[in-house]
Amino acid sequence: TSSYFWRKRHLQMHHPYPNIVGWDLDIEQSGLVRLSQQEAYKPYHRLQQFYMPLMYLFFTLNWFISRDIKDYKRWKSSAPRWVLPSMIGSKISHLFFMIALPLILLPVPWYELLIGFFVMHLTMSGFAITALLTAHVGEDAEFPQPDENGHMRDTWAIHQVRTTHDFATNNAVV
Repeated sequence: TSSYFWRKRHLQMHHPYPNIVGWDLDIEQSGLVRLSQQEAYKPYHRLQQFYMPLMYLFFTLNWFISRDIKDYKRWKSSAPRWVLPSMIGSKISHLFFMIALPLILLPVPWYELLIGFFVMHLTMSGFAITALLTAHVGEDAEFPQPDENGHMRDTWAIHQVRTTHDFATNNAVV
């Protein structure tokens, strides 16, 4: 992934504005999933609890293939010149180290290597989505929105606490 777009998307858009529709790009994954009441409801959203767990298994592959390119198109005018060559280079490096080099050095059939590559991405996606979604999205998640003047009701710190979930707070081991 592009470290530049990850910083822009996650550190500049998500962390300062968690769960604010229109600002927090991490909750606006695609039109296939609806994570907040503020997002438009489509009839297929009533089935998202069935299809999204499968779709989320492709999270890192989607990021690798298309999300960075969408982000590049979104912020192309403000991105430094080095961003596109760096992004393309990192993707080529990923494919080289994860597929080409093992094909050259290991006595493994190409199809087994590709299966391993996809299983790795499916596994990474499962862990990433579990970590990312459960911290801010759930049945009792709050999605406070700015008023008509663009002001938030709470300070930044209170907003962070209201929109972030803790886990096992009564468990000494955790």
